[in-house]
Amino acid sequence: MLSRYTQNSFELIVVDNASSDGSADFFQSVGARVLRQGKNCNYSIAMNIGTGVAIGDFICQINNDVIVSPSWDKFLIDAMERYKLDFAWPSSIEFMPTYGESKNAIKKWRKIGKLPASATKEKILAVWERMYIPDWEGYCDSFHKRNKGLVDGINGHTLMMRRSAWQKIGAHDERMLATDWDLYLRAKKRELESRDLRAPKVVCDVYVHHFMQTTARVATKGYDSNDKNTIYDIRDKWPNEELKDLFPTPMLLEPAPTINARPFAYFKYAFKRYFNLYQWGDRW
Repeated sequence: MLSRYTQNSFELIVVDNASSDGSADFFQSVGARVLRQGKNCNYSIAMNIGTGVAIGDFICQINNDVIVSPSWDKFLIDAMERYKLDFAWPSSIEFMPTYGESKNAIKKWRKIGKLPASATKEKILAVWERMYIPDWEGYCDSFHKRNKGLVDGINGHTLMMRRSAWQKIGAHDERMLATDWDLYLRAKKRELESRDLRAPKVVCDVYVHHFMQTTARVATKGYDSNDKNTIYDIRDKWPNEELKDLFPTPMLLEPAPTINARPFAYFKYAFKRYFNLYQWGDRW
C-alpha cells in the first residue's frame, strides 16, 4: 500500500524492535533500510532512532498499523506548503474533521473492528475491507472531496514534518509513551512563545486508516525500559495550567464524571467517549 499510494520518491526506514516474525528480513528484501534493535524500545526511542538517520526535507513518522490512502503524502505536503505548516497529521478514526464523519466512522468500526488476540493478518485486513465497502480508493476520494481545511487536533500515528521543524523542536522526550501529545504541547508552547514554529494541524481532506487497539491485542514483549526514567502519563510532565492552555482537546484531561454525582454529565461523557467525539462541543 505504501509504495502503491505514495506519490513522492521516498526512503523507507524501519526500526525493528527485536521482532521474531521475519519482519526485518522482509522489509530489507524490498529495499527498506532496517535498523535492528536488540530490545523492544518504546515508541519515542524508536522514532528518534529512525528520524536521526533520515535525510529528506520532509520526514514522516508512521506507525506500523496504518493503511495510507492514494496520494496521502502529496496532499499532506501540499497542505503544509499552502498553509505554511511545520507539522501535519491526516484525519483518521480517532480524529475526524467533522462531527458527522467522526460519529459515522467510529460507529462502524466499533461494530466490525472487535477482533480476538488470535486474529490473523488476513482476518484483520478483511475487517478493514468491510469498513470501506465498496472500495477503499473510492472512500478516500470521496472523503478528500467533501472535507477541506485544517483543525487543531492530534493523530499521532502518521506525522509529516519538515526536517527544519524537527531540528528546532528537538527529538522526542524518550521518557514519554504519549509521544504525540508531548510533541503537540512542545510545539504549541514554542509557537506561542518564540513564534518560529507552528503546532501540528490535522489536514481535513487526507484520510489514513489506523487500526488503533485492534493490533495491540496480540501478545508482545514488554518494553526494555527503566520505570523510574519513564513517564507514563502526560500529567507527570506538564503542569495542569499549561495543559489547559495548550492542549487542543482539554476534555480528555478532565476527570470523568460519576453517574451518581452527575448523571447527565456522565451519560454525555460516555456517549462522546464511545464515539470519539471529545473534540466536538463543550466540556463534560
